[in-house]
Amino acid sequence: MSELEHANAVLAEAREVLKKSEENYNKSLKLHDLSLVQHRELAYALSCLVHPSNTMEPLSDDEIEQLKQSLKNIPSMPFEFIPKEPVFANGRIIGLVDSSHERIEHREVYDIVNAINTLAIANTDVIHVFTEFYPHIEEFCVNVYGVYQDYIANPSIKPLIQELVFLADNEALEKLLSIESLLTDLIIEAREEAEAKAEVEA
Repeated sequence: MSELEHANAVLAEAREVLKKSEENYNKSLKLHDLSLVQHRELAYALSCLVHPSNTMEPLSDDEIEQLKQSLKNIPSMPFEFIPKEPVFANGRIIGLVDSSHERIEHREVYDIVNAINTLAIANTDVIHVFTEFYPHIEEFCVNVYGVYQDYIANPSIKPLIQELVFLADNEALEKLLSIESLLTDLIIEAREEAEAKAEVEA
């Protein structure tokens, strides 16, 4: 098997691992959601047993007027509603968790980031891929150099690829896919050049 075929096999294997990982993650999410629903139903059933239903009585005219006056005295202020999931323990709510960041789009973004890192690790013999992540601003950076780059003698050489992506942006997935495609093309070219050089030297 040539180095190019080996690289393609490694790339295919990495993508298959990512695909299986995503499938397993989706299954775990479904199980988590089912478990959460069951816990809610159990908590509701227990609360009904412990605390009987209250009998609702209509408000009197005086009580309605007092309620209106109380509402008028409350200052209005804008707010953003962020849905949160309750967390139960022994039938009681112990807190709320904001799961809005666990969107499918974000999982796809993370998959592409993992694929780029896999390519970087699997192809160090033909290309140098530097990746960095800045958690405080959710920025992912990719810099690519040739394998024979002398970083000490010529540290200011322009990289083959120099990209940064803010993972929270709406276009993050599209940018990452473009970087992955460019990186794959560079790896294929680098392996072809390495094979041609090896044949000449042989």
